[in-house]
Amino acid sequence: MKDIVKHFSDQLQELNPKGRTYDIVGYFDFGLMATKLVKSAQVGRAVIIDILSETQFSEDIVTDEFLLEFIFMFVSNEIPQSFRDKIFRDMKCEPNIDSRIRRACNEIRDFAGKGLVAPDLEEILRNSLKRAKLLATHRSEKKKKLTKLKTKMAAKWAKLAGKLVVIKPFEFNKVEDEDESMDKTRDLYFLPHDKGSTTGAVDFVKVDEYSLAIASEKIGEKLLDILNLK
Repeated sequence: MKDIVKHFSDQLQELNPKGRTYDIVGYFDFGLMATKLVKSAQVGRAVIIDILSETQFSEDIVTDEFLLEFIFMFVSNEIPQSFRDKIFRDMKCEPNIDSRIRRACNEIRDFAGKGLVAPDLEEILRNSLKRAKLLATHRSEKKKKLTKLKTKMAAKWAKLAGKLVVIKPFEFNKVEDEDESMDKTRDLYFLPHDKGSTTGAVDFVKVDEYSLAIASEKIGEKLLDILNLK
């Protein structure tokens, strides 16, 4: 994870060595990387679209089976629910992760037609799985150190020069406790629970939307508002 963050940091430096600050947007594993980059002088504002905190990513143990199902659910968001359920059932009949990926891709091609499906879909899913495993491992390792880091973490965010904005999509009518849901998000991205320590540095923006619908008009409009691009 540190190597990936360094890669993007080096890219920002290469784009503008004179020190201009950038706005960045991240989701999935890049959401966590955005929290790291905003602590550098290169990023003036980072926006996270939180699609993870309402899933098992907020738990200590995450299996490969869950990761694959999560990724497939994300990439197949526009597929009719009945057909998506069929693919999930068929995937579970396969003996290993590779064969599950292969079967899912074949069924998507049969459903949508080869011309409408990326020819390298299997490679995309395998790379996405690797990224998901990297994120899950990083979170698990860092969470073990969290109790020791809480005081230092709050102090670092209090000194933050840039700004972090977290877009939090969830369906309001299905959430029993909004405060608990927001605390999950803070835990997922290792943000302090003490709101006073992040005053001015971290903002949360709630959007009444399905958590995986990152391409929705509601989230897009909110993102443009935050980045002042409208």
